[in-house]
Amino acid sequence: MTNYNMTMTLLFILLGYVAILLTFNFFNQLKHSRTNDKSTDTDASTASNSENTRYADSVEITADTDQLIDLQFDLQSALANDELQLNYQIKVDSITREPVGAEALLRWQHPIKGLLYPADFMHAADRFDLSYAINKWVVEESCRTLRQLSDMSLPFNISINLSHHQIANANFVYDVSRQLKRFDLANTSLSFDLTEVDAQKDQTQFKNQLKRFKDAGISVAIDSFGMHSSSTTNLENWPVNELKLAPAFTLDVANSHETRDIVQSVIELAHRLELNVVAEGVETESQREVLAELGCDQMQGFLITRPLPEDRFIHLLKNINPLTAETRQYPSKRYEQVYQ
Repeated sequence: MTNYNMTMTLLFILLGYVAILLTFNFFNQLKHSRTNDKSTDTDASTASNSENTRYADSVEITADTDQLIDLQFDLQSALANDELQLNYQIKVDSITREPVGAEALLRWQHPIKGLLYPADFMHAADRFDLSYAINKWVVEESCRTLRQLSDMSLPFNISINLSHHQIANANFVYDVSRQLKRFDLANTSLSFDLTEVDAQKDQTQFKNQLKRFKDAGISVAIDSFGMHSSSTTNLENWPVNELKLAPAFTLDVANSHETRDIVQSVIELAHRLELNVVAEGVETESQREVLAELGCDQMQGFLITRPLPEDRFIHLLKNINPLTAETRQYPSKRYEQVYQ
């Protein structure tokens, strides 16, 4: 057995075991997290995680028919009345700490229920075939934001979360390419995040969609990587550009030698496959230091910045200056300085 195959086999075994421990520890510690206020940027370090679980099974809205139908009509109204909105969470280069991209996070300002997150309504959107229309809106709004940034000489990348419903639609990549052309943007301006869970639902369909993205020159990331034992076996065969480490790994990386060893192995494997590595859920300086030392390429989380509405996001990018080695700060700190 070659060294590479031995590495793949060991990681397959270790990730399957560690994923169970990390998942338990992650959700146990979230109970005591400093980010308990769901009325603000709930779980935004884990925002990636909550969105990344792709409208997870733990929805709090009772899924009876009447409520789902109400949500259906409300969502149709939301699309017509501009009630949906995007927040953007910046990701930065691990070494320079300069912004290199952002993740678009969907929100719904419901006229009665207030601010809703994808887990509150996307199950209804999926049920009534509205998720594709919503995602087309997300793509269009992201392109609109990218156009504004480009006009200010701020070329940028925005990543968008996808579920298996978008993966299943053969026309999706064509629709994305059309929007990019409409706003005169490079195909590299947008990228898409797909989870392993969604990939497992139909491997053939998933690979076909990945090929369409690749042929169009659009980057794809595997989101919340490492929480499933299939990770390393599939990774070599998926034409993706980036791995996003699950927040559970970030949570423990500064305190657990076992987690640190696993993260180091995953980063080394990803780099061997020429993949960019992003750590999600970075909240502390100690986490950042360890991840940078291990070779993680980029980071996002509360330490960097919370998710921001479009106007504040653009204002921040427009007003921060390039950093020198002596004055490096996180966008969150510079945001406090430029937006008071």
